[in-house]
Amino acid sequence: MESSGGWGQKLHAAETVPATQLPFSFIVDGEMTPANEPDIAQPISTLERVEERALSPGRLYVDKGYVSGETVAKAQSEHGTELYGPPAIPRETGRLPVEKFSVDFEAGRATCPAQKTSDTFTIELGDDNRVLGATARFGKATCVGCALAAQCLRATQSARTVSFTAYHATLVAQREKAQTPEFKAEYKRRSPGEGIFSELAGPLDLRRSKLVGVLKSSFEQIQGLAAINVKRLFNVFKRHPEAVPIRC
Repeated sequence: MESSGGWGQKLHAAETVPATQLPFSFIVDGEMTPANEPDIAQPISTLERVEERALSPGRLYVDKGYVSGETVAKAQSEHGTELYGPPAIPRETGRLPVEKFSVDFEAGRATCPAQKTSDTFTIELGDDNRVLGATARFGKATCVGCALAAQCLRATQSARTVSFTAYHATLVAQREKAQTPEFKAEYKRRSPGEGIFSELAGPLDLRRSKLVGVLKSSFEQIQGLAAINVKRLFNVFKRHPEAVPIRC
């Protein structure tokens, strides 16, 4: 799954990952969104659309812009799909990042890298009473004198407050998995997907939409994706005739 954007809209596209013995793929989804709309919601939207076409991928390769703890969890629990991509690198703050803290929503506490538990723990609930996240506070008595205080607190701080999403553990696990050699080797299968936009920008000259508005741009770009699929189908006939049974 990839995205490419212009000034006003952005195209998201997904294609099949070719099998080893038959190295060809086809585009199965395309969606235009406003350029300022976050990418993070697109993996679930894509899975919903491809399932309407009787496709149920076991794995969806995505770049870091599509990965969050929530999207990883929902892709697996609601669609049975493994969202395969590295989370974005956390912004450097000069302090121990939130990923170094663990959280237990049921017990109502967080634990810091020094294995000290939070003094207060406030859960945030949504309108439907669903847990959205929590805020944990490690008080002055807990933090002052801690061996990790210099790494965890700013010079003007004597206590630390940390906010967690409900999917904190999922995101931490995804980040750890993304660092393994096995993940990095398998993730290389995503790279050819970037070629979709090279094909659009080539003979089709669709790097930027010539029409104004999401609806019109969507029509233009989807036509381009369909044209790419037709070209790929002819290439299958040409290069792998044995893979396409023919009857008359």
